[in-house]
Amino acid sequence: MKKTNYKKIALAYSGGLDTSIIIPWLKENYNCEVIAVVEMLSRKRT
Repeated sequence: MKKTNYKKIALAYSGGLDTSIIIPWLKENYNCEVIAVVEMLSRKRT
C-alpha cells in the first residue's frame, strides 16, 4: 500500500454494508481519523 500522510479522511456515509466496513479499514490501514458525512435528502416535512 502506498504510504500517505493523511490525518483525516471525510467519507460520504450511506449506512450500507460497504461504507460500514470501510470505516475501520481506513482507520487500520491509514492510521487516521475518519469523519462520516451523512446528508438527509428527504423532502417530506413533519
